[in-house]
Amino acid sequence: MKCSCDECGRSGGYALYCLRCAELALKKEWVGLTDEEKQDAYLKIDAWNNCVNWIETTLREKNK
Repeated sequence: MKCSCDECGRSGGYALYCLRCAELALKKEWVGLTDEEKQDAYLKIDAWNNCVNWIETTLREKNK
């Protein structure tokens, strides 16, 4: 039973990607996060931690 490539839809054998798409994927250059994206992620993580801390503190006070 032949499967089609998940990337291009052509017959690709039994793998998720055909040889052509696999070769193209291997040639892609890694793209990292910009400084702005890193800062945004840091702020979101920090905000989440503050939210969790607030919830824990509130629950501790309610359950004294």
